[in-house]
Amino acid sequence: ALLQTYPHLFLALKWVGAAYLAWLGFRMVFAKPGEGPSIKITPGQYFKETMFITLLNPKAIMFYLAFFPQFIDPAHHQGWLTFAVMASTIAVLGFVYCLAVVLITHHMAERIRANPVFSGALQKLAGLCLIGFGFKLALSK
Repeated sequence: ALLQTYPHLFLALKWVGAAYLAWLGFRMVFAKPGEGPSIKITPGQYFKETMFITLLNPKAIMFYLAFFPQFIDPAHHQGWLTFAVMASTIAVLGFVYCLAVVLITHHMAERIRANPVFSGALQKLAGLCLIGFGFKLALSK
């Protein structure tokens, strides 16, 4: 609502985002081999950002508000226990899925890092994609 009320604010935010994407892309494209990652994020930062995004995600909140009531029998409703069991089930399934994804991508990343030519080409390709996303964002209406 804020961005619709102030379209200039939306435009400025869009241009800043586009410039940031392009800047990250240029850093990746012109990075020297073995220079390390363009963005330095610690594991603690990943956790904080993930929790912040997850807890404030309106789509997830709306999904649970629409999804959970379908499985609750009002005659045998156990209160918070019912919601806790359902939320725990989804959390465990999500954890198992994400753990599998992390293990697979970790294995793939180790193999990619073992080949510096291939990893350098992937980094440059990712940089070009970020530059393209930045231009697409800047030119979008």
